[in-house]
Amino acid sequence: MSQSGAFKVDLGNCEREPIHVLGNIQPFGFLLTAGADWLVRRVSANIEQFIGYKPDAMPGQPLTAILSEKALH
Repeated sequence: MSQSGAFKVDLGNCEREPIHVLGNIQPFGFLLTAGADWLVRRVSANIEQFIGYKPDAMPGQPLTAILSEKALH
């Protein structure tokens, strides 16, 4: 903390954040990856609670079948 009591961000406290741990997705979001062909490659296990699709049914699907055109734009 700084003298004013505000939290100061620096490399020391950033490196302690759990986001650098491979294989972990923070619970308030999900991961969806696609290839250059716009087909889903991988999704996180928690994706169903956010968009209603079962994770094992998504790989190979076109992004346009999952996300709206507005979201993709």
